[in-house]
Amino acid sequence: MRRLAVVAILLVACGILPAHAQTLALKFRQGDAYRYTLHFTATFSVTAATAPIAENVKVDAKAKEVAMVNAVESDGTADVSLTFSDLTVTTTGKGPDGSTTTTTTTQTNALPPQQLKIAADGRIVSVNGESVSAESPFGVLVGSELVYAVLPDSAVKPGDKWTKSYDQSQPGGQSSVHVTSNSTYLRDETFHGVSAAVVETKSTADFTMSFSAQTPMPGSPAANGPSVPNTTMQGTVMSDTTSWIDPAGHRVLKSTSKATLKASISALETGITITGTQALDLEPA
Repeated sequence: MRRLAVVAILLVACGILPAHAQTLALKFRQGDAYRYTLHFTATFSVTAATAPIAENVKVDAKAKEVAMVNAVESDGTADVSLTFSDLTVTTTGKGPDGSTTTTTTTQTNALPPQQLKIAADGRIVSVNGESVSAESPFGVLVGSELVYAVLPDSAVKPGDKWTKSYDQSQPGGQSSVHVTSNSTYLRDETFHGVSAAVVETKSTADFTMSFSAQTPMPGSPAANGPSVPNTTMQGTVMSDTTSWIDPAGHRVLKSTSKATLKASISALETGITITGTQALDLEPA
């Protein structure tokens, strides 16, 4: 019997026998809580073609994160509250004159939760009641400090690939996003005693975001965020996300993501370019 098992493993490895296909969709249950430690880094640069603007900002943030499932819709989409605690953020800014300023802030108490909708295939559908595109250009793909690979709609085995394309639009037609994701079931790997499926998703999002004098810039508080008249931002976000999926528990064990942004803003006849990179690691707490 043991010899037969060894032979079977060798045949699968050589491709003579097919590997077992399995379903990787997430299954949320009301009351479930997913706990992670978060490490976020980002670098942004802002330049202007007709003005002496050259701003560079680096961000390094660490926190504990809890995703609590409040409700589950009939299609498997989950309403999730995302809470952060023990947050430490270090920001380093470099101005046009070459001066550098570094600040570090620490928040030990839990911050107000964010409300997310997460589809069964891992896509972040909305943040705080708005489409992901409303939060920030980076939010187009990586959501709000929660990143999952895009999972397939049918059973798959290591080596399988799938593609998904979808559109996101902001109410009122002020923004639109077209996302194309290409995913691969890389391998099976033991992670913290669980036989996990490792899935990688490479995504490209092309977006257009419009703002009026009454519209705050993305990511700014509505009460005091800067507004720009007759402004349009266009750009592309490319991301590479890898998630370790527990097929039996239908949950994400670990996830990492890297993303790049390039966008242009037309405002007051001044061409502004924003470029940036970011990385996000979620490890089980």
